[in-house]
Amino acid sequence: MPEAGSPRQNRRAHYDKNSLKVIFNVFINDPFMRYAVYILECHNGAYYVGMTNNLERRLSEHHEGLDPKSYTFNRRPVKLVFQEYFQNVNHAIDFEKQIKGWRREKKEALIARNWDLLPELAKNYSLKSKED
Repeated sequence: MPEAGSPRQNRRAHYDKNSLKVIFNVFINDPFMRYAVYILECHNGAYYVGMTNNLERRLSEHHEGLDPKSYTFNRRPVKLVFQEYFQNVNHAIDFEKQIKGWRREKKEALIARNWDLLPELAKNYSLKSKED
């Protein structure tokens, strides 16, 4: 297991909406990590969140624009700004769904790996929603 702060360490954030806690699991670009959750920044500044078992192939598909009906087709070129790897496909799917529901500011904190901001951004959003 890599030590905290080591270059091989990479964290996956899981947001627990009830307790506003961020739980960190240690992951790294490990050959056994078969599923990737990724965020692309489109040319218009929009973010696209996806999940794949082959990130290199999937990025190529986004760049080539194989499907005219896809979200990124008219938003190319795209740039990979975040990636996280998982051994378990269900964890990858859950994480993808979770961050798809996040607003832009929270996605940007994740991209910048500002883990400490995630609970605060969730709390601020909850307070704003209650004030409306």
